[in-house]
Amino acid sequence: MKQSMKRMRDNDMSFSENPQLNIMEVLVRKAMNPFRFSFNDIEQKLVTKEGGSELAVEVNDKLLQFFRKEITEKYAKEAAVVMYGDAEIPATGTAWLAHSCGSLVNLSHGNEDVCIYIAYIVDGKPESAVVFYPVSNEIYAIEKGKGAHGRTRRLRVSGKEILENSLVSVFSPITQTQDENVFLNTLKAMRANKCHTRISGNVVHDAISLSSAKLDAMIGMNLNPMDVLVAEFIIRESGGYTCETDASIVEVGSTSIVASNGKLQPKVLKALAAK
Repeated sequence: MKQSMKRMRDNDMSFSENPQLNIMEVLVRKAMNPFRFSFNDIEQKLVTKEGGSELAVEVNDKLLQFFRKEITEKYAKEAAVVMYGDAEIPATGTAWLAHSCGSLVNLSHGNEDVCIYIAYIVDGKPESAVVFYPVSNEIYAIEKGKGAHGRTRRLRVSGKEILENSLVSVFSPITQTQDENVFLNTLKAMRANKCHTRISGNVVHDAISLSSAKLDAMIGMNLNPMDVLVAEFIIRESGGYTCETDASIVEVGSTSIVASNGKLQPKVLKALAAK
């Protein structure tokens, strides 16, 4: 996808001119080149005994260094705080959130659903965001009150109303799972309601999939609060409903998310409460 996001908005989207979105597009596309070069090396290393895990760590470190340099030095006037990775999200003021999402395990195995996102937040609420897949070159833009858009269409959540035969993603990172039984019982609860389940390892990718009607519902636990905040923003702007696993509101610092459309959401929560 070589055309600029501005041209895409002119042809296919209904965005207003947004300086944050323009800056985000420049940044994620600049981050693409070192990512792609390293990804080619990963593909070759997959067949070796060592695999691509060390190279994946190196790629992630380079991305964080890139964002620190590019945002902090070049766009200091645009945001009071720049956040990376596991940093604490400020509840007041302006900030940029920049992170790669999809886990080093996915990256080291050559999976294409690893993404980079940048979000601009004001007082703990996202105002705009860009999600970019460096390998497949797919890009999505989200703007408060104006929806989430891909290259050619606005994203909308699934209209499915029956839990049976719905497709649900259930995810909890192995490295941060405090109670493995909670995760396994959640899987069992969904399957007991005759749902089809999958695990992607990337909550932001799940949010894009849900918002594209490729999933009917998603459940995430023990997650990075940054990822949850951005995922919630994407889903909300695509017409979906979100909450935490205990049915409380997703807010700054939340580490879990349950999402679907308005008619399916109560049924998902009822199934979770019965597990």
